[in-house]
Amino acid sequence: MMRRPLVVGLISSLLLSRSAFAAAVPLTDAAFSLVAFNGTVVTGEPVPVTGSLDMSSGTLVVDPFQVFGSEVTSSFELLGPGTYIRDDGNGGTITATVGPGQLGAYIVLDWHDGEVPPPQFRIFNVWDVSNSVYTAVDVDGDGLPGQALQGPLCVGCNAFFEFSTGEPQPVVVELQIPGGATQECSATGGSEVAMTANVQTIEGTSLDQVEWWVDDNSAGTGLSLTPFLALGSHTVAVVATTTTGESASDHATLVIQDTTPPDLILGFLDRSGKPITAISSSKAGTVFVNIEARDGCDSSPTAEGTVQPVYAVFPVQDGDSIRISKPASVELPASALELRGSARDASGNVVGPVVRSLTILN
Repeated sequence: MMRRPLVVGLISSLLLSRSAFAAAVPLTDAAFSLVAFNGTVVTGEPVPVTGSLDMSSGTLVVDPFQVFGSEVTSSFELLGPGTYIRDDGNGGTITATVGPGQLGAYIVLDWHDGEVPPPQFRIFNVWDVSNSVYTAVDVDGDGLPGQALQGPLCVGCNAFFEFSTGEPQPVVVELQIPGGATQECSATGGSEVAMTANVQTIEGTSLDQVEWWVDDNSAGTGLSLTPFLALGSHTVAVVATTTTGESASDHATLVIQDTTPPDLILGFLDRSGKPITAISSSKAGTVFVNIEARDGCDSSPTAEGTVQPVYAVFPVQDGDSIRISKPASVELPASALELRGSARDASGNVVGPVVRSLTILN
């Protein structure tokens, strides 16, 4: 239990999803790029930048740099896995999604070109993190790394930073969930979800153990886990620890949903339990209502129905019997019975109304 406060901290912190640094680490091979839609780097070459990343305090700092002869300063809000909406600086918003194994940042760029105050440009950057290398990905789906830069300076250009942190980390872990972060319920009340931990260590480093946490509760050890998750949202985290005490973690939010309506079994049965769709008026007697709901995720879905001859509506339940009688001198007033049914599960999925008819033959 001594590890629990550490892991809870890792889960609640958006920034410690890959590995924890003890102090700020200088950026290496760091650059800022403006890329036009034809793929040409409009700055001529990526602009080298300097700075540092401190995951323990959740800060990324890039020193002022020059673009088009003007100084550019920047500020970074680091973001862990999730979807984020921020101000675009032009009266609207911009959106980005950071996945497991990625690091994101909401960046404000101040372009010091002599205007007071200097023009601001706001973008999201999302990086794929592979050990010590941070590679920009396509945030806005336009086929280019980074996000389109809005404003008069470079309309239609994508801006992004890329960098590494030099020394490889002793251990890196990536949480892998086949089927993705949203999955359909497959059993009563939820689903079993298989997940694995992809662990990498550098030469000379030995892995001690891999621990799993589900909703802040210890869930087991090992390179794989298949917990049963109830309907709703869950936080899953995995922590890999070396024999010398270094650790790395990854986490994801997993949603189990039920979007499938129940199956509705609806119809009329004769005395022997055989489904029927017609009955002779000369043999009119007792028929039975069959109205059942079955659902793979809800053990007790509800079903209801009504039976309606020509002249009235009667509520019925599964197993109710209906007596059809015909006095010899009186014509049967109904030529058919109509059964209407519907069903609902605990998640609010509805099927129906479904209609079944019983024809009364002369």
